[in-house]
Amino acid sequence: LWESKNWFETIGIALAVFLSTFISTLSEYGSEAAFSKLQEDAAKIQVNVKRKEGIIQIPLSELVVGDLVLLQAGERLPADGILVQGHVLVDQSALNGESAEMTKFPVNSQKSEWDLLEKHQLFCGSVVTSGNGLLVVQNVGDQTFYGQLAGELQEDSLDSPLKLRLSHLANTLSKVGYVAAFLVAFSDLFHRLVINYHYQWDLILQELSSLPNVFSHLFHSGMLAISVIVVAVPEGLPMMITVVLSSNIFRMLKDKVMVRKLIGIETAGSINILFSDKTGTLTKGLLSVSHLIDGEGKAHEELSSFRHHHPFVQYIGLSCLYNTSSVLSGQEAIGGNATDRALLDFFSKQKGSSLNQSWHIVKFQPFDSVKKYSFVQVKNQNQEYHLIKGASEILFPHCNEYVSSSGKILPFTKKYQVEEAYQELTRKGFRVLLLAVSPKAIETYPQSASIRGNLIFLALAVIHDALRPEIPLAVRTVKEAGIQSIMITGDNKDTAMSIARLSGILDSSTDRVLTSSELAKMTDQQVKDILPHLKVVARALPNDKSRLVRIAQDIGLVVGMTGDGINDAPALKKADVGFSMGSGTEVAKEASDIVILDNNFASIVKA
Repeated sequence: LWESKNWFETIGIALAVFLSTFISTLSEYGSEAAFSKLQEDAAKIQVNVKRKEGIIQIPLSELVVGDLVLLQAGERLPADGILVQGHVLVDQSALNGESAEMTKFPVNSQKSEWDLLEKHQLFCGSVVTSGNGLLVVQNVGDQTFYGQLAGELQEDSLDSPLKLRLSHLANTLSKVGYVAAFLVAFSDLFHRLVINYHYQWDLILQELSSLPNVFSHLFHSGMLAISVIVVAVPEGLPMMITVVLSSNIFRMLKDKVMVRKLIGIETAGSINILFSDKTGTLTKGLLSVSHLIDGEGKAHEELSSFRHHHPFVQYIGLSCLYNTSSVLSGQEAIGGNATDRALLDFFSKQKGSSLNQSWHIVKFQPFDSVKKYSFVQVKNQNQEYHLIKGASEILFPHCNEYVSSSGKILPFTKKYQVEEAYQELTRKGFRVLLLAVSPKAIETYPQSASIRGNLIFLALAVIHDALRPEIPLAVRTVKEAGIQSIMITGDNKDTAMSIARLSGILDSSTDRVLTSSELAKMTDQQVKDILPHLKVVARALPNDKSRLVRIAQDIGLVVGMTGDGINDAPALKKADVGFSMGSGTEVAKEASDIVILDNNFASIVKA
């Protein structure tokens, strides 16, 4: 029976060793497989290229030398190449450590000072911070300058703070175990040689003179010491933590949450305050133009009631097709922001949406998050127009005339009624953009003084973005967990408040709603005083996010921040946990700890 018991113990020990080795191997294999999958997913990043069949989206892995790549603000350059069209501002800090952004000019420019290679050469890994352009690919993959650097510099991954602390704990317990083993061995020998012989030194010396007996006693004490060490030293603790964290990463990936840094898992559960975007995070992010409102207050769901060559339709078409950072690929709008794509989709799906004459862009300034509008100058052989698109409350005061449904430019007599309609729409949660025509060039763009009183009202584009159905429950779950949610959005105050009420973020009479301008007038101490009651920041600027993160951390809160744009990167980096969106820019993802692949607030709650 005793022998069979020893066999059971032997089998048990062997099984434990096997399980430990198997789990460790499985964990490492799983991590390697996950990394390989992420590398494959990275190769599937879509790139907008111009080929014979037109503008198409292809995976990054299919990009070849000679391709023409469309560049837009917020994108990471997929390859080395030469700029042949447009002007872009790029951040090359990933390559040269220089924080200053570089302006790149097209190689076919006539100015001699632009003929230097550095003025038109673009490198993989750089980020386009503003502007648009066309890149001819010269090197891809490992042949790029960035790829060669990556090959030379292999960086070992660092352990998470939790794993480091647990490793330290394991070392401490090991030292305690060794001390305990020595004491147990000494106590066993003392008991066998001294206490058993009742402190009779002659008997003790007689026992010590027998080598077999001494060896037996030492062997027994040694076995006890080894048993204590085996039990006390937690060799498997760091491994088990790795297994747990790895399993968490895999589980979170199934929930559309990709963890870039293990510290993100450790900190996410300790968040006290969460700053969240609205569009695409609380809402579906599928913007669509429901209708247009003209200067006479009439709503137009379609433009089919107008003749194809009608001046009103031509203005609308030029605004949608050219005052945008998006482009058409077949019948689908790609690139740019969601608002640009919504307007482009709206016009392209109208009957006879193509314009009769050949137009080209003379000057284009993309949407500016500070001034809240974009501008384009277009012309053909006979005509030239200056079109502006942006926030209604910014542009509305400067409109004194309007383009009538008959195509004439008339005094804006119904301005008050149209403005009332706009305010009612924003209260219902619609996003409203104003489309206008300027009779002269806006030379000092983006200085708002240059548009003062110079605009001819064209139409209000009413854009709808439905709230995600799961958001109210997710917001309630966050509140029950003791986390304060604050919505930060570029929308106006009424639209922001409407969405905040529908989602449950705004549900009390003591809740505060601020605009960016109101926030700017407050001192840090005043913001700290109202922060527990703050729920919405409307018309927010990028630096508002960074400021709110800093203030919240100053009062000891653990801060979570969501973002998707280049301007969000500083706030994502500064926050305790940065959540970037899967559809966001590469620079935002680089700055974040966790990527929310489906852009959903509910997935942030799961994290």
